[in-house]
Amino acid sequence: HQGCVHALCAIYTKAGTSVLCSGGDDRKVRFWDAKSGELLAAVRGHTGAIRQLCPIQLPRGSCALVSAGDDSTVRLWDASNASILWTGVSHCAQVTALTAADRSCGMQCVVSAAQDRQLKVWAVPGRPALCSS
Repeated sequence: HQGCVHALCAIYTKAGTSVLCSGGDDRKVRFWDAKSGELLAAVRGHTGAIRQLCPIQLPRGSCALVSAGDDSTVRLWDASNASILWTGVSHCAQVTALTAADRSCGMQCVVSAAQDRQLKVWAVPGRPALCSS
């Protein structure tokens, strides 16, 4: 990375391998082979520093990564090929927190919080915000 690394998380693939993901000031998400340390991909999708990363399971059991940061967006990445699946634009300020959660109906969602004092709940794989407060 160029500059500070602000976020780090691990993703476990369907094949049983581990991928480390990192993000920071250079606005790139990096995917690393956890066993060898080899850089698998470095991709830019954000226009500001990446502050949060969160692993999430997609409906068919595949792994994905959710990222957020200074550009006020939440992005869903396919961990198998490092491509952006979806971008959520709803916050008006830096996203400061991110987590995956299970809803009572059994559907997984992503919850983001930002300096705009809003919480957003996103359906997976990336439909418009379900609610905010």
